[in-house]
Amino acid sequence: MSYLQQYQQKLVTAAQAVQVVKSGDWVEHAFGVCGANELDQALAQRVDELYD
Repeated sequence: MSYLQQYQQKLVTAAQAVQVVKSGDWVEHAFGVCGANELDQALAQRVDELYD
């Protein structure tokens, strides 16, 4: 299996990626141009599920 195939198998949507975040987790990421806007939006959709 090539590295490109392995990479494709590991790709997930932003909504899938933020499912690993649990209440009480500390989440940090880049700011500005390198910011992860899609992840921010997906995490914001979980506001009612998460606390702390």
